[in-house]
Amino acid sequence: MALYYKHIKNEPCVQVRMLSVQAVAQIKLDPKADLEKGTTLYKDQLNNLEWATKNDPEPSIRAMAHLARVTVRKTYEEDDLRPLVEMVKGYFEKGKKSPKHPEAAIRTIGAQSLTLIGKDAIGDKAARFKIGNDDNPIWTALIANFDHEDIGVVASSMGALARVYQSDALKPLFSRLHDFKSRPAVRIEAAKAIAFAGKTPQGVDTNLMYSITNDPDFNVVTASMTALGQLYEGQAVAHFAKLLKHADPSLRTEAANAIASLADRAREAAFAAKQGDEKSKTEAKKLQESLEGGLKGIPPDLTFGCKDADVGAATACMHALARVEEFGSLPTLTECLKHSDPRRRAEAARAIASIGPKAAAASQNLQAALNDPDAGVVSAVLYALASIKAYDATEKLDEIASDKKQPRSVQQAARDAKEVILNLKKLDDLKKDKQKK
Repeated sequence: MALYYKHIKNEPCVQVRMLSVQAVAQIKLDPKADLEKGTTLYKDQLNNLEWATKNDPEPSIRAMAHLARVTVRKTYEEDDLRPLVEMVKGYFEKGKKSPKHPEAAIRTIGAQSLTLIGKDAIGDKAARFKIGNDDNPIWTALIANFDHEDIGVVASSMGALARVYQSDALKPLFSRLHDFKSRPAVRIEAAKAIAFAGKTPQGVDTNLMYSITNDPDFNVVTASMTALGQLYEGQAVAHFAKLLKHADPSLRTEAANAIASLADRAREAAFAAKQGDEKSKTEAKKLQESLEGGLKGIPPDLTFGCKDADVGAATACMHALARVEEFGSLPTLTECLKHSDPRRRAEAARAIASIGPKAAAASQNLQAALNDPDAGVVSAVLYALASIKAYDATEKLDEIASDKKQPRSVQQAARDAKEVILNLKKLDDLKKDKQKK
């Protein structure tokens, strides 16, 4: 510990001082042991952290020292919380600006530190204090930063408000999200923060849907969709299903993309449900069941969307259907290989490719599509054949590779696809041989 203390007070390297503060925080000492043995180990630990909170020239290390002291004391005292609030207000020390560090950086550090403390900053173990006549200084300081010109300050302050105050933070966050005259970047950060504030009380989904269907900036729309998916998991699918029928094709497209993302999360949760400790597996299993339950009824809507008049929306629905249904999506996707629009045919091939070997049953349909008059479609089909391990396609690939009517790029793509398929077959054969032995 003596070495850590030396580094905290004397080391010129910022990273070493930061690591030393963090290391000291992880050392568990019992103050009762000091009384029994007549030692000062616990007191020395706190004294060195206090030195860092008051004397280190870097605001990030001062903030980390306050967090370290919270960890050691296991309480949230005014002498830790107040300085962090001062930082949120842009002060390096009480009422003093830093001549060296930008006040925006200091505000961000303070807000990020309160984010790490979270709801405990106002919990049962937290000190109650005033700044002037303000008896809720954390709230006041964070809200004031919503109007800051630096978007990093806005983002960190909105995130901190959500983490500390949770559902109580929803009203001011939605106020900013629904203020269409404010900067789009501010509305985006409000949507992100709402995802951390929780979905109670009722109506959070309704308010997010209002943003999705009315905000003039599409980046805000997608941020609100992401928040809806994070908060409501499987329940969000019903909202996205409604958007698949919206008059705006861009909304239909993003709704399909959001559904695809939820399908990916479901697979990730299914994997996590088999890994780690029991608590983690239980949480992952719960998420998996929520997502799979919500996605269960969506394939008909996506199948219908594959015929959307808008190419972008149809493409998104194809890929979402592939992610949700995998093998079950093949009848629809192989039918799309016959569409009159070459862009849709190519995207159908790419969607099949995304399924991988589970789509091996589509091999014959894909081989038939190699006769497509559009070179872009043929290239996409070649990629798909390699992706699904179409071991029965090598003869057809040889035909394409030697067909001088095909562009040289397509001929080369056929040779490459065959090489990939043969290499994959070798690996599969080796695995089978090992299993037999």
